[in-house]
This record gives sequence, C-alpha cells and structure tokens, in this order.
Amino acid sequence: MTKAEFLALAEGQNFVSAMKLTGLRPVTINNYARRVSVVVTNARTPAAELTSEQVEHYIRESILRGMSNINAATTCVALKFFITRVLRKPWHDFPFPRVHRHRKRRSRPLSRDEIVRLLQYTSGRRYRLMFALMYGSGLRVGEVCRLRLRDMDFHSFRVYIRDAKGGRQRETVLPRYLAEELKTYIAERRPLVYLFPSGRATYAADTLFPVIMRSAPLSSRSVHRAFNLVRDALELPGLVTVHSLRHSFATHLVEYSLPIFSVQRLLGHQHLQTTLGYLSSLSKPIVEDFSPLDRLPDTAYLHL
Repeated sequence: MTKAEFLALAEGQNFVSAMKLTGLRPVTINNYARRVSVVVTNARTPAAELTSEQVEHYIRESILRGMSNINAATTCVALKFFITRVLRKPWHDFPFPRVHRHRKRRSRPLSRDEIVRLLQYTSGRRYRLMFALMYGSGLRVGEVCRLRLRDMDFHSFRVYIRDAKGGRQRETVLPRYLAEELKTYIAERRPLVYLFPSGRATYAADTLFPVIMRSAPLSSRSVHRAFNLVRDALELPGLVTVHSLRHSFATHLVEYSLPIFSVQRLLGHQHLQTTLGYLSSLSKPIVEDFSPLDRLPDTAYLHL
C-alpha cells in the first residue's frame, strides 16, 4: 500500500485530521502517514485491523535488518498515534528503541575553499543558487525549498522564514552577493509563488497558451540528490550532507567574531545549546583566552 492509497482510505483521512488538530506540521504529517502505510503493507492486513503487536513485530524485524534507533522510535510514535487515536485500540507496552543523543553523528562544516569548489562544480543555476542561499543565509533544506517571492526583501537584504522548524518564524540575512543574481533569476524564470518551483504544476484548461493555476515547491529530495552528486564528485572527506551548508554558516560567522547570540537568532534556534552543537568543529576558540589582570591600567602594578 502506497502512502497515497492509505490517505485515500477513511482511516487515512481521519489520521490526517487528528494530526492537524494536534498541531503537527505538514512535514511531520507526511512523514507519519508514510510510516503507517509501510507498516500496514508489511503486516499484510487492512489498516483498520492493525494492532500494536504487529507494530512491535515490524519494529523488531526492522532493527535486525539495520534500521536505526531514531527511525524505529519515530515509527513507534507515528503508529501509536494512529492505533490509539484513530483506531481507538489499546497499545500494549513494549520498550521503544532508545535514542542516544550523544551518539548521533553530526555532519561537519565545510571549509571556505570547499564551499567555493562546491558552488563552482554544481551544475544547474537553480541548485547553485539554493546551495549559496543555504550557506549565505543559514537555511535548512526544507526552508529554501519553500521560499516564496514575498519572503525576499531586496531592499533591506533580509529573508523571512514564515514556517520554520517547530512552526516558528524568523528572519535572516540575504547575502548582498546573491541579490542581483536572484533578481536576474526571477526575471528570467518568472516564478509565480515559490522562488524555486518544481516542474509539477496545474494548468488551466481550454486555454490557447498554458496558464499555471497552481505550482508546488521543489522537493527536498531533489536538493539532496543534487548535493550528493557534487559531494561525491569532489570526494569530500567525512560526513558531509546538505545540512553541512547551514553548519558552515554558523561556524564561519563565529570565526568572523559575530556574537554567538546573534548566530542563534539567525539560525532560529530556541535553545543556545543547539547552536553550540553546531560549533563543535571550530578551528579556533570563540574568544581568545586572556587574563583580566592584563586588562588593568598600568598604574595598578605600582603597589604590587
């Protein structure tokens, strides 16, 4: 059963409605629906007859086949929501896969030379602009995909993120280097709503010339695929993902002596500890060590 087939069922529609009432974001709703459809397919049973025992069997088998604990735990949360709130069935207690935060591998930031090489070797103007925005503005991959034309302020050089992680809103800096490039791109491509639309669009019927009625943003999967192609071609060492561009934004700003609290605001982190986790690969300390005695006036030494 595909995700679309599951969502076409009454159980799938009730699942989506319940998640929206809870306040879950569209990305989370899409992720949970996909996981439920996979478990239903594996159990070979109608969605309405799914039980928590079948979910436990799927989780245990998947972990033996190499599923990570964080993916297994997310699947448990999605299925528990579906079984208890939609199907109104009891959930028997079984141990959720434990996620160790300190064991989570974090993608490393790129050096300035690697950023230049990455942008030079990226084929396609659209992806090159997206990678430059992710590094120059500290955007997540989902945020850059969902950017709208009204989110770009070329007068004050700001980018407005209206639906960030956790449903929060923020604004960040628009690189002046990219402003003219983006204006030229917009004039040539003429996007309607999204700055980087996908090729899938709904056109008006019975018109001599095609008229776009509805457009969709470029999928994050396409951006990941384009980044991985360039990364593999450059043979970049270590764990390098598209999120490394956002890490590089934070790391390089701190190395340029921007206060850590300003970096936190630009990244949209709710907790400072999250921002500090981005800076684990700094090539130099945030502030050079010094003694307060060395900052006293020279007259203070006269009575020592």
